[in-house]
Amino acid sequence: MAIVRDIGESAVLFCGLLYCDRGVCDVAIGALAGAFGRVALQSEEFQWDYYRHYASELGHPIYRRFIVIDGLFDSGAIADIKRRTNELENDLSTSGKRQVNIDPGYITLAKVVLTSTKNYAHRVYLRDGIYAEVTLLYNTKGTYMPHLFTYPDYKEPATLKFLLQARKTIKKLV
Repeated sequence: MAIVRDIGESAVLFCGLLYCDRGVCDVAIGALAGAFGRVALQSEEFQWDYYRHYASELGHPIYRRFIVIDGLFDSGAIADIKRRTNELENDLSTSGKRQVNIDPGYITLAKVVLTSTKNYAHRVYLRDGIYAEVTLLYNTKGTYMPHLFTYPDYKEPATLKFLLQARKTIKKLV
């Protein structure tokens, strides 16, 4: 029996970046644009104060920024993209410590999906050590609905506003 590979659904690629040094963030965004395409949208920077386990690597205070890459991409490629962002994190590391945490995901008209290298009950294995989770669902009220395991910063009004703005870009393209 032949295996037919589904190419996935059309989506907009985005990345969430955590960092302490704004200069490193700028370099990371430039590298992401070089790897995946022009940055179409960029969020405001906001302080990220949810978990302490990143402080030993990134420093303190930690900031969050989101970017959206211009155009549609095949969501079936998200595992390869996560592996590439892991390489970019390593390239920007100093003395074995990450200077930036890059979490790629994608937005469709129905949902926001994140990737991870960590397995957990709500994550689905893709391949090559990469997992995915539906983080937010778009609902009939015109906003996003979180899940039990949705990260706290993805529930914040500023994040939801930015992701809804990004969703408008895909709505124009499909």
